[in-house]
Amino acid sequence: MSNVRKDKQKFKSKPPEKLERDWVGPPEKDSNMRQIQFHIPDSETALQKKFRMLRQDTLDFNNKFWTKHNDDFFREKELFVKTKLAEKKVVSDITDKDVPSKLTPEEMSMFYRQFLNENFRKNVKYNGEWYKRNFSLFALSLRVFLERMKFELLNKVKK
Repeated sequence: MSNVRKDKQKFKSKPPEKLERDWVGPPEKDSNMRQIQFHIPDSETALQKKFRMLRQDTLDFNNKFWTKHNDDFFREKELFVKTKLAEKKVVSDITDKDVPSKLTPEEMSMFYRQFLNENFRKNVKYNGEWYKRNFSLFALSLRVFLERMKFELLNKVKK
């Protein structure tokens, strides 16, 4: 997959060798999603591991969707701009120096509307999956919280 966005900054940030908590890094260059490295505690329970793995899976899902979406967007935008500028040159039959080098905001709004309309079903499907995953994460996080509270109460009772 080629990246048409040549102006994007490339980040080389990496998480520390030993994580003591979750590490949130800079946005990835293709998806614009923040990099996250999840801390794995020594005493991680099966439920906590399940929660961490679901979080990672959801992060990967989002990253994959937005990488493809952004790649499609910039590729189609570049094609749209080139086509419209070529049309302007042919229609006006003027010299190269008189042809505008970029499109107006009104002209670009046609592209944005077209892109959103063409990708409407994909976005609805993504949103549905996103809500489903986040609800599952919420339910699982509640179970992890209750598990922690149970362990804390048991430790207090033992003391």
